[in-house]
Amino acid sequence: MERPRDGAARLPRSPSLSPSSNAAENTACVPSPSSIERRMSSASNDAENTEQRITFRRQHSCTMRKSVKSTFANSDRVLKYLSDIQKQGFTVESVPTESTAMETGQVNIVEGTIENMEADVLVNSAAYNLDLNHGAVAKAMSRAAGPDLQSHCRQDYPNGIHGGEVADTPPARLKCKRVFHCCILPWDKRASDTQKTMLKSVVTCCLNKMVQKGFTSIVFPVFGTGSLAYPPEVSAKLMLNTIYNHPKRSTLNIIIVVHPQDKENLKVLNHQHSAYEFEVSFAKVTIKQGCGSQEKVDAVVNNVDYDMQLDGYLSKELVDKCGGRFKQNSQAQKQVLQEKGAVAIERGFRLSMPWKMVIHVCGAFFKYKWQNAVVECIRIARKKRARSIVFPCLKVGQGNSTLDISQVANYIYEGIKLYTVADIVKENKITDIRFTILDQKVFSKMRDIISERHLKESNGPRGEPPPETTLIITGDVKATSEISQHLDDLLKETKERTMEDMRLSNLDDEELTKLIQKGRRCSVELDIDQSKNMVTILGFEENINEAWSETAAILEEAGSKKNQVQPNSVRWMYSGMGKRSSCDAMSNKMIETAYQQGQQYCFVNDDKDRRWRVSLVPGSFSWSLIQEPKNEYILTRSEITSNQQLPSSWTLMGIESFMEVEIMRGSKEFAEVERQFMETFAGSCDIVKIVRIQNKWLYQQYIAERQKFDNLYEPEYTNELMLWHGTKKENTQMISKFGFDRNYRGANATKYGWGTYFAKESKYSAHDLYSPVDGNGCKNIFQVCVLAGYSTKGKEDMKVLPERRSQIKYDSAVDTIGNPSVYVIFRDSQTYPKYLISFKNDQ
Repeated sequence: MERPRDGAARLPRSPSLSPSSNAAENTACVPSPSSIERRMSSASNDAENTEQRITFRRQHSCTMRKSVKSTFANSDRVLKYLSDIQKQGFTVESVPTESTAMETGQVNIVEGTIENMEADVLVNSAAYNLDLNHGAVAKAMSRAAGPDLQSHCRQDYPNGIHGGEVADTPPARLKCKRVFHCCILPWDKRASDTQKTMLKSVVTCCLNKMVQKGFTSIVFPVFGTGSLAYPPEVSAKLMLNTIYNHPKRSTLNIIIVVHPQDKENLKVLNHQHSAYEFEVSFAKVTIKQGCGSQEKVDAVVNNVDYDMQLDGYLSKELVDKCGGRFKQNSQAQKQVLQEKGAVAIERGFRLSMPWKMVIHVCGAFFKYKWQNAVVECIRIARKKRARSIVFPCLKVGQGNSTLDISQVANYIYEGIKLYTVADIVKENKITDIRFTILDQKVFSKMRDIISERHLKESNGPRGEPPPETTLIITGDVKATSEISQHLDDLLKETKERTMEDMRLSNLDDEELTKLIQKGRRCSVELDIDQSKNMVTILGFEENINEAWSETAAILEEAGSKKNQVQPNSVRWMYSGMGKRSSCDAMSNKMIETAYQQGQQYCFVNDDKDRRWRVSLVPGSFSWSLIQEPKNEYILTRSEITSNQQLPSSWTLMGIESFMEVEIMRGSKEFAEVERQFMETFAGSCDIVKIVRIQNKWLYQQYIAERQKFDNLYEPEYTNELMLWHGTKKENTQMISKFGFDRNYRGANATKYGWGTYFAKESKYSAHDLYSPVDGNGCKNIFQVCVLAGYSTKGKEDMKVLPERRSQIKYDSAVDTIGNPSVYVIFRDSQTYPKYLISFKNDQ
């Protein structure tokens, strides 16, 4: 290896250092940043060419500090790169990045022009076609960025974007790292809910994207108040509430910039920014800046001492507003206050007062545990049939007050939680709870504390934000910048995969924590959204695959504990003496309970008070009367699937009735389908992808047909089979959406009848006659659930199936009775296309 001139280091250009290469040779995970030095040191000691290390002259050396997420710093790709540069004479250290919590979590409203702002992300309000000549914000950003910004939009999004979507482009000359272009529809009073949802969606999407990309600062314009005609109050409230309710808000610096000439929007935003709203159970809670006596509510709370002196700030204001009679009525209730800690005054108000009652509360009575005081005040107000209440927090954090801001904030939140959990009465609930704070700084701090706690408790545990590691690299002054760029390029190779699974919503705190820790040990980040049953895995591809398997295993384990089928959604049937009958309801429940508990034997009494002995030995379910032990009846178990019940393995579909879901390579589901396919495939092939077909209508139709089979036939004749069907690429969409159509009979064969043909072995369907190669060089075969039932020998001229006995027809035709390889189905409802496998034959 050449010695560089004047001590300048040349970085190795081997494939292992190329950002586009797969540098990981194994998927071992390193649990902590401190292990980076050990692994790099080990790799360095094992190097064969240690004599080629470069010695740098002190005057040509410099030290570079670079922060990297610890999960990625522990990945094999990054560790290998650092080890390689260490071999070239650079020194590499790693230390935990100092917390920047005090520098983040800010939401600020500023006057200015967005094109002149500086942040990681600038947000543009754009038209659906991303023409930057439309809209004031888009025009201003386009002028500042130059023509490249428009070029990026046209190149990356030639068809534009839809309403509610966000485009992500390079910044051109703007002072940011990325530009997010958002599209919302014009305001329409008749469909205002749609517009509101869309605005919240684009704000949420921008915040999600910046978190995924590792950014910490973003600047928004005021959405929609120009030519789109959104009311300023609506836009401001939606934007701020969406921002404050985002789970990662406390780690971000967020700015809403208002044009200097737009005084109305500035005024509205500042007003909305002085309030924070959230919901706890049935109650809407508002934390706002202001004086409680000005609120239009049913009840206002006033803090007093034991002697009801009414000499506090709010007490004096209330006496001034309500008159001397109010003071007399209040002091007359001093004994009640001393006994109960709180008392309501309903008389003595002037007609101009906006509330119906004042509730005096003594903090000393509750030993200043304000959560109990909050609950008691709400209880009194509800008893008096109030629906709204305000708590002024006047002296928190001011002067000689001994009340700590964070303590009061937590007391407030705990009091609300106590009330909403304890109050199970359906009527006369307090549904509007407000807290007012005079001081702006105190309000901001209390708002941040309460909003952060609410998000944490609402979304469940997510662990602390992923820690960061600072890499300290010392070496040649010219090469360190190149190393920094290499690291940036390497980290750009991280990808994300999203797993949707209904079982995510069932995970408890302990299981969620376990899932997050597993992800970090696999050098990936997990973003879990239980409300959407979704987990997003971010990292290098080889680490994602490992984390995917670990996540699936945890979900499977949790599912086996929590997702057991309810006894009333399972039917146990018994067969004997030529007929098939259902077990009575009580027996059904007892048998299913024993089955779920793993019992192999149990005893049940049926509705006729007969005693049965039940055998639940796997593969041999049966029961017999105690009095007739030799007369055993075969038991079968089947889950009852209603129109609303769908397979738990399906991705959530919402209102959609059809969906195609590509199965993640490396998952258990992919491996199982691949195994079944290859079992009967002649030779070898490369499976390009496997797609799960989720078609509610077809599935429900098939399940209804399967239940008919279960009711009519002995278990050995149900014959639900997994068969194969090859077809042309252009037919796959029609089959996935509408099922198999026997009217296309004869497309490839009619040798055994005029129906739809299915093969027992995948190699049969893989023949070029049935699954020709498409334009991408792939062949396409469906794995299909087929109800074969009773079969007869097929014939070429068979248009309908013959009767097997009077008024009852056969269910299918086959090529050979006894060991058929081909099945012909004449009723479309007897089939369901479960998976579509696309593959290439090995040459």
